[in-house]
This record gives sequence, structure tokens and C-alpha cells, in this order.
Amino acid sequence: MEEGIRCADCAIVCVTQRYMHRVAGNDMDDPIFRTFDYANAELGRERILPVAMERRVLDKAAWTGMLKFHLGTMAVVDLTDVAYREEALHTCLFPAASRPSFRRGSRRKI
Repeated sequence: MEEGIRCADCAIVCVTQRYMHRVAGNDMDDPIFRTFDYANAELGRERILPVAMERRVLDKAAWTGMLKFHLGTMAVVDLTDVAYREEALHTCLFPAASRPSFRRGSRRKI
């Protein structure tokens, strides 16, 4: 894990209510806390992308602890809609020119 974070260009934090509570716990025996703490120290907040996986974590005012302290002012990618999660990930991760297109129902082509 340590080498993966150290060699990474960025980190994606998949934010859930449970993840937020574990990061806020400050338990050095908790691998979730240690991973977040190390990624933040090694990469810095500007290279961490918070991604909301549950609707209840979209409101950053409700965030707590280290997650709020380090990432609370950053834009959050909304991946709460499972039906369009793959499309949203590609929109976020790929530049517009190289983006694959998706068609789902009446959803527009991106």
C-alpha cells in the first residue's frame, strides 16, 4: 500500500458514511485511517479526488473529522446514481477529446 500511494499521481477517496467515521476515528490501528492519513501526507489534498458513493455524503457541511479538515473545501464527484456511475467516472477521468461515448435510454451522448 505504501509504495502504491508513494508512486501514485493521485488518489481517489470513495466517500461513504462508514468511511468518514473510520477516518474521523483517529485509530492508528485502523487501516482505513492509516491509508487516508498517509495518502494525504504523501500526495497532499490537491492530488486527492473525493468521490461521493452515497447521497447522504453529498452535503459536505455534514462531513466530520479529518475528511472535512483535509477535503471539505474540494469539489466532490457525484457517483451516487448507480445507473450512470460508469458514465460519470469516464466524464471525470477522461479528457473530453478522448472520452468514450455511452448511450443509456434517453441519456445524451457525451
